[in-house]
Amino acid sequence: METLRASEIETLVVGLARSALRMAQLTLRHAKMVLATARERGQVVDPAIFALRPPKHDEREPVFLGWAQVAVLAAELPDWLARLRSFAACSGLREGECLRLRDGDIDFGRGSVRVRHARPAPGCAP
Repeated sequence: METLRASEIETLVVGLARSALRMAQLTLRHAKMVLATARERGQVVDPAIFALRPPKHDEREPVFLGWAQVAVLAAELPDWLARLRSFAACSGLREGECLRLRDGDIDFGRGSVRVRHARPAPGCAP
């Protein structure tokens, strides 16, 4: 800790971001938390570390699978999961939305699905 500099952390985070962007972002966040604690305990910490910005990803066009590609993916999955994959592809629901569905959310007579939002974590505003 004696000679840790912002440039060294930045070099490590940028290198990690080339292959694992989200991991690099989390690594920087955790490093800042650890170093903030060290500073509170009296360690000398380069203040420039706390000004480092997390690496950003390049915006890209979303890619949507065609039905043939969904069928190829589904063919590799167990039957129950293949049906879920096909349902998700046809409905446009995200993974979390699909996994939160309950029996009462599906109305087969009307051909409709009710998507509920996740409950906020305790202590978070709704």
